[in-house]
Amino acid sequence: MFPTLEQWTHIKGVFPDVLEAQRRKPVRLDIRVVEHPSWLRVIADGKTVFEATLQPGAELNWEAERSIVLRTGNAGGVLVTFNDRHLGAMGRFGEVKEVIFEPGLEIQSLQ
Repeated sequence: MFPTLEQWTHIKGVFPDVLEAQRRKPVRLDIRVVEHPSWLRVIADGKTVFEATLQPGAELNWEAERSIVLRTGNAGGVLVTFNDRHLGAMGRFGEVKEVIFEPGLEIQSLQ
């Protein structure tokens, strides 16, 4: 069978990964835990998809169609990137904070 045009022109690492960008959902949240352990709960499109205490150095990400709710028991220990925009720490160390991330949301900083 002959390869498709996509198979001929798509070389990972050489051309932008167009297909991956098309599959990406409208809400993407990346977190990194720093300095102190942090408890997190993540609700994506109305379903709890993660709940645990993470140690410094942990990095996770989630995607959703409508929204992601991020709640943490140590806001200063959680660095957030929303749709490829680095927002910094969620708040102060020891602060309990909840933020709702939705498509089109324009946030400059979480603090």
